[in-house]
Amino acid sequence: MRIASSTAGLIAIIMASWIFFHWPLILADTLLLRDDMSLVGSVSTVTDPVDYVEKLFRGVFMDLQPIRDLTFFFNIKLYGALGYGAYHLTNLLCGGLLLLGARRLLQALDASSTSIYIGLLMIALHPLINTNLAWVSNRKHVLAVALILFYISNWLRSNQRTTFAGATFAILSFLAQPITLFIPFITVAYKGFTRRVRPQMGDLVLLVVAGMILALNYDFYATMPAFQGRNEVHAARTVTENLLNLTRVPIQVMLPVSLAVEYDPGNPLGLVGLVLWVAGAFLAYKLRPGLQITLFIILALSTLFPVLRWGVRDGYLLFTTVASIVVLATSVRQWTGLALLAALFFYSAMSYRFTRMWETDLLLHRTSYEVEGGVENLFRWALTTLVVDPKSAYPIFAKLVQEYPSFRHVTLGARLARAYYLSDHLSPQSKLREYSELKGSDIFIQFYHSKLLEDVGDIQARDEILLNLRQYLGKRPEARTVLMGTVCRWEAVSCKIWNL
Repeated sequence: MRIASSTAGLIAIIMASWIFFHWPLILADTLLLRDDMSLVGSVSTVTDPVDYVEKLFRGVFMDLQPIRDLTFFFNIKLYGALGYGAYHLTNLLCGGLLLLGARRLLQALDASSTSIYIGLLMIALHPLINTNLAWVSNRKHVLAVALILFYISNWLRSNQRTTFAGATFAILSFLAQPITLFIPFITVAYKGFTRRVRPQMGDLVLLVVAGMILALNYDFYATMPAFQGRNEVHAARTVTENLLNLTRVPIQVMLPVSLAVEYDPGNPLGLVGLVLWVAGAFLAYKLRPGLQITLFIILALSTLFPVLRWGVRDGYLLFTTVASIVVLATSVRQWTGLALLAALFFYSAMSYRFTRMWETDLLLHRTSYEVEGGVENLFRWALTTLVVDPKSAYPIFAKLVQEYPSFRHVTLGARLARAYYLSDHLSPQSKLREYSELKGSDIFIQFYHSKLLEDVGDIQARDEILLNLRQYLGKRPEARTVLMGTVCRWEAVSCKIWNL
């Protein structure tokens, strides 16, 4: 009875905490411009499974993640029936599945009841977990990590063998989000290194499936124009910054006082993280085998973190956070009440603070840049401002160009020109003077120069620029394609009237 009441108390604390952290999001059922709208919008066009598969291979969806899309389909149907999609409540249900997976892993590691309760509380209250739960699109990461925890626990319980049930959990995890694709390779490598055992048939089958899904994801992302620009954003990071991220991971997990959307490296806190890596390596020799493999996976994934791209890396540190807390809760034998209370209070305060930034796109990206810095956060802040408050976007784009002069992106020129045109910091006459001083044949500058001339009534000068622009586009079909895919989506009326 005592254990049953303790479990009920744990569930009550977690539910009350999550409702407290996420209540504004639950109430508003917030969908952000950052991925949420486009992902849900693409799934809303699906009529049946065959239609889904056809659209998947036509590139209608942003990601190759059918498990996530299935949950969105449920939300869409619920919204159609009730007028409320329960997107954030569904995220919290996925969080419940994550806690069940963590509990299963703790049990597989022979953790005591006290360690299990402490571990689950720390996971539930941790700000990195709650910021993942606060973003509707990021339920794919939550589902992927939850399912891979069931795979790891099954693997440990089966004497480090891949059973049918374990392989099923792993494959479902890959189909939710491929950030967990490398974990079966790591478990097989660990077993081969520590026990000198060759991979068994179950291991080989799972590795083949993981390789196939990895290849499908690579082909899918490589052909998606939306993600080619994202590669350019990541390429703007220097090698030194990427290497510093290796030491950044543990400090973000253990002392989450500076959180953003993703983590641009180079922060001095990474030096503290280096000390934590040394401590982690020492613990790997002291802990029993089950904990060794958990810690080994964390180390291996975090080492891969700087070199893996967006498709298959845990950029939001979700798996690393859960696994680190599992190791901590299981390895620490004596918890003082005061230390535990302080840790839980600190995590709760940070969770409350950082879940609030997910209420609007503008608040999210502005806070991310102010807290974290980095080219990606600054670029997203500029893009969001251009959509939400376009007249205020130009100073942010100018800051981007000034601070990162080598930064390139397929849509940067078009968006910069549009932000300049819409800016309320300069009068049309002032903009015209500056546009006239810009040299070269930038099609975006020419387009918005024509818009400015039309605004001030200089139709003759406008027509001269448009004539040159049409001639240039006639000689460069690829330039016309770029113009149609960017500026002409925003200025469709002008493009049609001007016959571009």
